[in-house]
Amino acid sequence: MRCYSLQRATVMNKLLGKLDYYYPLYLERNEMFIVSLNYISSLEEIDKFVEEHIVYLNEQYSHGNFIVSGRKEPRTGGIILSALGSKQELESILKSDPFYRERLAEFEIIEFIPTKSAPELNFLIDV
Repeated sequence: MRCYSLQRATVMNKLLGKLDYYYPLYLERNEMFIVSLNYISSLEEIDKFVEEHIVYLNEQYSHGNFIVSGRKEPRTGGIILSALGSKQELESILKSDPFYRERLAEFEIIEFIPTKSAPELNFLIDV
């Protein structure tokens, strides 16, 4: 696997607000993944697992597995952007998400190769 340079990691740190430590982003190629979560349970059920879901997300960010995430508006699910080395690895990691484990959401994984970006995100393309 390939680790981006410290300069690229510093840009990533700025984007993620993690300036206090080195945050490497590993890629084999420059593919990326959009994970679209669509809730299939009531928000009442979803809310029972939100705290555990946030712990899960924080763990994945600490491992460098996720780049950005957030909920959809209206609140029908969420989006995760990942640059893991393979779809299989991502699928394995997503199985730990409490929303997946409890069958509260459907997970759609969209793989893409980034070819254009804002200048601040060029490090995602220049692999």
